[in-house]
Amino acid sequence: MNTSETDASKQSGGSRLESMAAAPAVYVIEDDAAVNRLLVAVATRLGYESRGFASVPEFWSDAQTHRPGCVICDVVLPGPSGLDLLAQFADRRVSMPVILVTGQASIPLCVSAMQRGAFQFLEKPLAGVDISSDVSQAISLSRKRMACQVEADRIAQIVAELSDDEQATLELLAAGKANKQIAAQLDLSLRTVQFRITALVRKFGVESRTALVNLLVLGGGETTWQRVDPPQAACVPWSRTTIHRAAGQSPSR
Repeated sequence: MNTSETDASKQSGGSRLESMAAAPAVYVIEDDAAVNRLLVAVATRLGYESRGFASVPEFWSDAQTHRPGCVICDVVLPGPSGLDLLAQFADRRVSMPVILVTGQASIPLCVSAMQRGAFQFLEKPLAGVDISSDVSQAISLSRKRMACQVEADRIAQIVAELSDDEQATLELLAAGKANKQIAAQLDLSLRTVQFRITALVRKFGVESRTALVNLLVLGGGETTWQRVDPPQAACVPWSRTTIHRAAGQSPSR
């Protein structure tokens, strides 16, 4: 993989589950020392493990992003900005939502931040501002994202272990084809298709063909890291390309 290899791809499903059980953390990235101390103190009083950083590179050097939590980050920083952090989180598929802070809010800036995946946008001064609800909701969302990633890992592992015949059937199921259409396209008997689908239902640990199709459509991951409820939009559709990528094959074979 290239430098855009995701944090998500570096962990096994088991280690993800262990990470989900970790205590949530609130990280503050703010170059104004007074504001940094204020936010860290507030998060600590709320019962969260909290640490402050003066820049995005400093954050990456020491923060633990494979755990429940959130990041409170100033938009304007020395070096990479808060918006840059959002892009980095999306690229690395970090599950922690980002709450952006700025002293110069504008509608275009707010819109841009939300489009890039900001969970919330707070305007300075922050003294007296109650951030407890935003932080609690952000941490809850991080847990949902992590659970979605665990399911994505599970699905990808199953797909990687399927035979070519099973993958071909799975692709057509994901495309919404009926059993008769699958049989015709693969030049198989309807009975053979039904047998394959029954085997796939068992391998994916679901109860029916309908449940399997729903799983393939919803997937276990997320299409974007933008703020959407339920967590981060619908899950990745298991298209032909996605199925082959999970199996380590070329989609054009």
